[in-house]
Amino acid sequence: MNNAIRLSEKWFVRALWLISLVFAFFLIGLGNNVVGDLPQVEAELSLQQFMDPAAQALKQQQDAARNNRLAAEAALDQTELKRTGALKEHEAARATFDNWVATRQATGRVDQDAELRAHTSAMDALKAKETAASRGSEAERQKLLGAQQAEQLAEAAMVLLREAA
Repeated sequence: MNNAIRLSEKWFVRALWLISLVFAFFLIGLGNNVVGDLPQVEAELSLQQFMDPAAQALKQQQDAARNNRLAAEAALDQTELKRTGALKEHEAARATFDNWVATRQATGRVDQDAELRAHTSAMDALKAKETAASRGSEAERQKLLGAQQAEQLAEAAMVLLREAA
């Protein structure tokens, strides 16, 4: 009889161990779910929450300055392209004119003086076109410089607000 009690006691202990292991796995799973959900419980803090309300206006100013800079860069590219085209056109016409003048001097024909004046005035017009393109390019560079400086000032003010926040 004593053996029968011992056998049932052994199975009872084994059942208790099994129940405790199941309970342990349940608690581990529950703990993982609770810890996994913790980041979703609290709201994340951002720098924007601590910034001065004036920062929004400054951000808009900074965006406008960036847009102005981009527009100035695009306009400068266009004027540089025009200036380069005018410069090449003038150089090509200059080479043609120099060849024509050398030919005229070699032939010594006086009846081509009117044609010489026409070529000279055409060269002057091309040089004026090149000069105007250079002036336009310089004006666009000025606009770009102003836009870059405005953007840098807005960024510096924004950095100060970020540091304060």
